[in-house]
Amino acid sequence: MLSNDIRQVADDLVMKIPWFNELDDVRKRVLIDMAFNLGTFGLMQFKTTLQQVSEGKYDQASKSMLNSKWAKQVGQRAQTLSIMMSTGCDPEFLW
Repeated sequence: MLSNDIRQVADDLVMKIPWFNELDDVRKRVLIDMAFNLGTFGLMQFKTTLQQVSEGKYDQASKSMLNSKWAKQVGQRAQTLSIMMSTGCDPEFLW
């Protein structure tokens, strides 16, 4: 069931964000994670962050993510996702 929910969120993002499929897998996962938590509508309110991601300004997008009410609410998860956005690497898979 969880896989189906995640797939649905990813499909929604493909429809709402024209450049979504151009992202690398890690940055796609960041946006999927955020949309899963916030809802697609909630993620779409991150206009500055999404604009920065679309322009490849990942460091700036990372900082914009952390400068939000969402980041304060989810705590460490926001820090992890911010690192993933900035670096394109998943720290959980670093050895």
